[in-house]
Amino acid sequence: LAHIDRGGVGGQVTVRLAKSLLEAMGRLEGLSAKEQTLIGNAYASNELRDYDEAERHLREGAIGGYSVAEVNYIQILKTNARWDELDLHLSRCGNCTLRLAPYEALYLDLTPQDLLRIAKRHGDMARRASSPYTPLTPWWAGADGFGGGRMTIAYASTDIKVSHPIGQLLVPILRYHDRSRVSVLCLDLSQIGIQRSQSGVWKQQVKEVCDGGYEHITGCAVNTCAERINGFRVSVLINLNGWAGEDRFDILSMNPARAQVSLLGYAGTSGVSSTDSLVTDATSSPPEFRKDYSERLLTYMPGFHHIMPHKHNFGDRG
Repeated sequence: LAHIDRGGVGGQVTVRLAKSLLEAMGRLEGLSAKEQTLIGNAYASNELRDYDEAERHLREGAIGGYSVAEVNYIQILKTNARWDELDLHLSRCGNCTLRLAPYEALYLDLTPQDLLRIAKRHGDMARRASSPYTPLTPWWAGADGFGGGRMTIAYASTDIKVSHPIGQLLVPILRYHDRSRVSVLCLDLSQIGIQRSQSGVWKQQVKEVCDGGYEHITGCAVNTCAERINGFRVSVLINLNGWAGEDRFDILSMNPARAQVSLLGYAGTSGVSSTDSLVTDATSSPPEFRKDYSERLLTYMPGFHHIMPHKHNFGDRG
């Protein structure tokens, strides 16, 4: 399924064949909850997108108590806008929401305490991924304060591409920095990198505003990637992903920068001890729920915490 070209004639034939096979499999008697789940997942894939059939099979998997189905059934009910059924499922599945990805959990009617527990669970998994490695020797060891010289601020993301909101916001954000005080380093943590962008002009703009360098950190072991970042002597690392997209908390859990701040990509708590602060606003993060965040809240942003670069995009047109 992963290699289907939906736009080609051959791809259309393959889609029909795949559906025929799944229909035949679905009619078999005595399917286990896991088998129902696998069929449901195939129907829900980007290649088939038959969400009604996916819901039917994932429901059977969830009824059978298969944990993967319990979580995936939540996703498909959201996709199909089956809100009453979703509420009923959530009331029955116990702690199944703890297995949700933090980003997906934000869309549900969960308490801030639930969201923190979910984030911490995933944060623990990220820390376990980095735990086999020898801890870094931080470049700032023995230093007193941040020093008085020009410091390096790094922006890290897996979504530095022109087709993504992070990529579109990045250039105007970085242009606001006072270059007499800071050097801006861009850390591309994606598998493919900036080459995913089709805009040569945009690529050049990104590299111009990253005056401290543009580094593609990928294809290396967790500790090796962390050591590379540590070698750049980063004072503040701005994590533009959070739990969105291809999060790399496995690398960031090794504390490769002196301070880490979350911005833009994920509006909730990270649940990760290596994240020091979250740039947010009082609407996204009401002050009365401050205790349900693992990081310090920087809520001094006026209005909304997303940078809206209208002047950069539209100039004098208003």
